[in-house]
Amino acid sequence: MTTISLAARNSVVLITGTEGARIPDSLGGKLVVATSSCIAVGTRNEADGKTSITLTDETCAAFGCQERGLQRVFSGVLETPERELVVRTVLLQTAAKLPVLKDLTRIEVFTNDESEPDNICIVARPENDQQA
Repeated sequence: MTTISLAARNSVVLITGTEGARIPDSLGGKLVVATSSCIAVGTRNEADGKTSITLTDETCAAFGCQERGLQRVFSGVLETPERELVVRTVLLQTAAKLPVLKDLTRIEVFTNDESEPDNICIVARPENDQQA
């Protein structure tokens, strides 16, 4: 598990599983937008301060999402052929990394706010993992 704190440029972070990820064109007023290789997540307004971002392979229950007031805002599968999940800025700078086990990874994103979260948890599990 890795936790970082940053004021994200343009108030967006990218979750990618490959160097050549196809980045969504825009959030279009949504908090989360995804392609098969990139998930864009809105953050706290960069002018208002930093956002805490946790990247983990623990289950939500083990991490304590509910106790932390986090609600799931995204669940989907991300292509991870390089067996690494990377949180990046919109300038494609690496902010955090997590090794993953398979070419496809189930990603769940939990936040403490539906429009401008300052606490985000990204849970990565192997696609066929049956644990909750």
